[in-house]
Amino acid sequence: MPKAYLRGLTQREERQEGVDFFVQLGPAARIFAFQFKAPRGRDDQVPYRFTLVREQHERLHELAQASPYGVLYVLPFYASHEKLEHHVPALLQDTWCLSIVSMAPTDVFGTNRSKVVRCRPGTATVNPEYPLRRASDVKLSLEAGITAKEFASWYTELRDHKTRSARLSRRMNPWIVRGLRVVIIESVE
Repeated sequence: MPKAYLRGLTQREERQEGVDFFVQLGPAARIFAFQFKAPRGRDDQVPYRFTLVREQHERLHELAQASPYGVLYVLPFYASHEKLEHHVPALLQDTWCLSIVSMAPTDVFGTNRSKVVRCRPGTATVNPEYPLRRASDVKLSLEAGITAKEFASWYTELRDHKTRSARLSRRMNPWIVRGLRVVIIESVE
């Protein structure tokens, strides 16, 4: 991508310029959004527990409506340094993905602000159960991704989102996108 760059901005520059990254994409480009979650606790024992936050989940669920296979939680089953070090560099062997599109916020959270999802290989339970796919089995394709226009519209709306906290009412809650990583595909070869 000849027109892509990342730039580390100071907080002052970020307030003034508002640009975290810029990519000039062709019309065929597709984007995938991966929301990484850290396991709770320090022990590697099943079930692994991860915390989902309603405010973040609602925004991701909105994005998933544009592309059901383009928005996933990434759940690494690595709580201890020992297991992590043992599996490096093949961490995908015990990293799992959870599709967000079928997880309606009202079904998952009820009236709660957060929920703990309990995960076993192949299954995530948060009431109800959802299937997990091994990260190494997730295939990215142009058809499955989010168009650049849809992602830009969602991200613009996200940045304008007002939080519930009066103290932060003039800016986006930074926790909404913490751990969010995107993959951009221009073509599949």
